[in-house]
Amino acid sequence: MDIVFDNVCLSYGRGKKRFSALKGVSLRVDRGTIYGLVGPSGSGKTSILSCCLDLNQPDSGSVSIAGKNPGDQDLGIPGPTVGYMPQELSVHAFFNPREILHYYGQIFNVQELDSRVTTVLGLLNLDRDGLEQRQISFLSGGQKRRVSLACAMVHNPRLLILDEPTVGVDPLLRRAIWTELNILATSGTTVLITTHYLQEVASASKVGFLRDGRMLVEDDPQKLMSQRNETSLEKIFLDLCLVEDPSPSLLSFSVESGDAFELKPLSCGSASSFGSSNKPQPTQEREELVVNPSFGSVLKPLIRKNMKILQRHTVLLSFQAILPLLTYIMFLVCIGRPLHGLDLGVVNEESACDPQERTNLTCLSMDLQMVLDRDYSLGEDVSCHVIVNLDPHIFHLKHFQSFETAKESVILGKAHGFVQFPSDFSIGLEQRIATLIDMDNVHGVDILNQARIFVYMDASSVKVLASLQEHLLLSLQKFFHQYGESCHLEPLIRMVSSPGIALHSLNPEFRHNDYDLSELMFPGMMTLLLNLLPMALTADQLMTDKEAGLLLRDFVCRVPFSAVIFTQIICQLVVVIVQLVSSLILVVVLFPTTSFGVILFAGFLLFLQACCGMALGAFICSLCRSRDQVIQVGMAVVMPAFIVSGILWPRSTMPQVLQVISAVIPTTFACDIMKSIILNNTVLVNGLWKAILLPLVGTVTFFFACLFMVSRVGIK
Repeated sequence: MDIVFDNVCLSYGRGKKRFSALKGVSLRVDRGTIYGLVGPSGSGKTSILSCCLDLNQPDSGSVSIAGKNPGDQDLGIPGPTVGYMPQELSVHAFFNPREILHYYGQIFNVQELDSRVTTVLGLLNLDRDGLEQRQISFLSGGQKRRVSLACAMVHNPRLLILDEPTVGVDPLLRRAIWTELNILATSGTTVLITTHYLQEVASASKVGFLRDGRMLVEDDPQKLMSQRNETSLEKIFLDLCLVEDPSPSLLSFSVESGDAFELKPLSCGSASSFGSSNKPQPTQEREELVVNPSFGSVLKPLIRKNMKILQRHTVLLSFQAILPLLTYIMFLVCIGRPLHGLDLGVVNEESACDPQERTNLTCLSMDLQMVLDRDYSLGEDVSCHVIVNLDPHIFHLKHFQSFETAKESVILGKAHGFVQFPSDFSIGLEQRIATLIDMDNVHGVDILNQARIFVYMDASSVKVLASLQEHLLLSLQKFFHQYGESCHLEPLIRMVSSPGIALHSLNPEFRHNDYDLSELMFPGMMTLLLNLLPMALTADQLMTDKEAGLLLRDFVCRVPFSAVIFTQIICQLVVVIVQLVSSLILVVVLFPTTSFGVILFAGFLLFLQACCGMALGAFICSLCRSRDQVIQVGMAVVMPAFIVSGILWPRSTMPQVLQVISAVIPTTFACDIMKSIILNNTVLVNGLWKAILLPLVGTVTFFFACLFMVSRVGIK
């Protein structure tokens, strides 16, 4: 299988960041030979391999393999025609060598797979000391590289492309590998190998010296040494570099160095350096029918692989499965619960009573007529009774002598706030009751102010302020109930129990909700979590494979990326179903009046959300090149969805633009439907079709958008 590069130029990046990786490279690899590419890091070795594998398209020039372009369906590159070993290990760390070879053998439908796997393991000394059954993550670096090489050889390809296969391998095994490569070449397999070790390529059929993206020379290594009367390829390489750049820095040059080099440029688009004798000759290679892996043929090995990965991540996946349940419990326990343990300061200018000692209510000498005639007195320590009736589990009282000291305590963070009772609070309260009896006889605003309790709070403690106002009202009402019942003054009880008196007494503005805040937000939180957690899990799993080079190896095997995504989603449904069932069980426990039918429908809605989330996770992975980018994009998705889905606040209060954006987010209408199901035991008709259609459309859109991105930018 001949490989021909004709004046190939390749560059990366855009604009000012654009740089040339290959600058007019021409080379020829004959069928059944070993071609060694040698050069320092950054010289373009891996770029040449990427062009052979159709991972990158040249800016100019041409690349042909067996007279066809890489990527051609009939050629099978990428596909079964080629075996590729990248620089990275690119093997599943939680498999053992035999399992990973079985996986790639099944991808290519290798006949007599067990026998072939045993042969390859024996060739690379992976069948000794139980290595073949040992998890790859526990192997040494050299052993892992041997496993990676075995994956490239298991299907006996006609072309082997090996990117530095002998790095970290001991000399004896290195010799064994080269012996096997020579045997493969003799049988007709073409081998293209990159290396830093010049002594290795002395055994190659042809060697090409690369420097700064240019080909210095290519020829038989023995012929090169004979022509130049040298015994070392390293000396020849150094001489070639010195011809172009006789700088002192090259005198100590080592081929493993990463120094930058300068050569006279061979302009891209100029005539090929090949003469007519170097053009590809008609190959006598036997034509073989190339059967590329299809969507259906790879489903079974992909699902088996993913299920094994799930089995070997038991602890992590168990945590993922119960994470929604833990989140719900923490949310319900921490959000919307009654406040307690609040440090509250008290400045009582009315009475010097000891609030630690509960004072007894004393009925004064009065009757109902005296109340109606306003000829009565509540006493001079009503404020003490109000303070005593404050719930000690909610408020920890701290007493201060003056307004200034209490305010300083709040500023220093020693108290959440304080309340101040004026010196004539009891008298003012009597006048307020009198005003309620005779609305035509109001003594003025000052009297109303005398009955007020002044509150000073930390500005950031809005919830604390609302809770304090509510409990002060309850404390005052409790005092009047106790006083009215002990003195048999039922009319007084009715008057002071009315909301109007309570509100005017303290001048608060608050409302009592039918549901706790946590109950109102719980349906939305459930919907959002069962969308975002599958998204995060899918993006994390795919990015892990991407960073490890596993997706790249699958791409070179011509495994359809649609099959990779599809099987990833299918296998992760195991985790999603556990999350879904645990969530619905919690709904039944917390809201036992919810009927079974609407619970099933809620499960259907949540399942759609999970599918949409997994497709979104795959799309995010196709956009990003690192786990850090995935996290950043994920946060950019999570926070807006949490804010505009109507979980925290009604969507009707949002600006019109945000309402439009909210209406197209898959979780928005599902949150409304879930709230109706859980709180009202009914399925809300308004917006129902959107709650079903939007996640379905989102799933399909994100899935095909992911495939589009991969087709445009590849697996990088």
